[in-house]
Amino acid sequence: MLDDVVVEDGVTLTIAPGTRVEFQDYYRLAVRGTLDARGRAERPITFTSDQPELFALDASRTGCWNGLRFEEKLAHNAPSRLEHCVLEFSKAVGGAGAHPDGGGALSVEGCAGVELVNCILRRNLAAVGGAIFLYRQANVRIVGCLIADNHALENAAAVYCAYSYPTIANSTVVANRIHNAANPFSETFAIQGFVAKLDLAHDVVWDNTPDVVYQHAQTFGAKAALTRKCDIADWPGGGDSFSLDPRFVDAATGDWRLGFAGPCVDAGERLEGAARPPMHDLDGRERALDGDLDTHPRLDLGAYEFAPLELATDGALGGVATCRLWGQDGGTGTLWAARGGLIARELVTPFGGLRLEPRGSFAVGACSLGATQPGTLMLALPSDPALAGVSFGFQALSTSDHAPAGHALTNALEITLALP
Repeated sequence: MLDDVVVEDGVTLTIAPGTRVEFQDYYRLAVRGTLDARGRAERPITFTSDQPELFALDASRTGCWNGLRFEEKLAHNAPSRLEHCVLEFSKAVGGAGAHPDGGGALSVEGCAGVELVNCILRRNLAAVGGAIFLYRQANVRIVGCLIADNHALENAAAVYCAYSYPTIANSTVVANRIHNAANPFSETFAIQGFVAKLDLAHDVVWDNTPDVVYQHAQTFGAKAALTRKCDIADWPGGGDSFSLDPRFVDAATGDWRLGFAGPCVDAGERLEGAARPPMHDLDGRERALDGDLDTHPRLDLGAYEFAPLELATDGALGGVATCRLWGQDGGTGTLWAARGGLIARELVTPFGGLRLEPRGSFAVGACSLGATQPGTLMLALPSDPALAGVSFGFQALSTSDHAPAGHALTNALEITLALP
């Protein structure tokens, strides 16, 4: 982008999956009509700077763009939806608009028709609302999103919300920071509400900190009655939310996926309305899975659904598939496969739902399980060219003290073989 771009009233801008939108200076994408940006887990849409290496954690305007701005969107336009989008290296440090210092990546003012589903907002900066700024009836829907490593120069490291009623559900808000050394004796928050009703459900809000800790909390204005099954550091109590270490896979390297047996795995409940999560998580995994291997699938908290079975391969004939099995230490998992892929409707068994055709299933190997480091199986894929286009389904039967019969079926995965 070489200048500000405006989607005018009555106009719909559609962006295809896999598109990379680069801004060459401090320019914005202002939406008065409709923005339809629907990527996919494997082909996200990325909004970014053309010089991210120049991005600095200050009020400078180099190495950044000026975000998505829904500040004059008219109600008669169709709702805008961003799905599997990445918003990064954006700032709100002055310029046009009523609140030019609010919302590093996204600001919404005076309109409700905006949805963010399975999006990533990272490495953005603003004076207030490092990632998102919501003001005056900005009743947006934010579901399945990762909001991480954003920065505020004054307050609200992740989200600022005033006079609005947003829904933030099944999202992970983590490692956002407030740079408050110049004004250290003020209260600071990661998600800040002011005369607002924050509908929080199944969120993980953790490790959001100021440079100088005086009076800091992860949330401000979040009522217990509207905060459902969330894991929030320093949660004061009330309702069914809690404050327990989420046990991320590797927080030090920014891997905010959930680890086995953490408190957020299978801790959710059925959600309806605006809080209802999509059928797949940020990585494209099916929701809900039986993450704790008790034979009863339930929603996890946060943007990522934990899967006891992982399979990494490009499906090339003659190649290799790496299988990883999570589970209780000392347990064993046996991997089964079936030609023809997964069956459409699972079969009920004492070990949970079976997604393989029983008559055609065969064991391909076994390994020890691990709660902190998974067991690994290396599978040699067939090399016969006649098998190109043929699908195979995989599912494991694992030891589990949580399961009534002592074993539980994991999630099921499918690959389709292809010519290299």
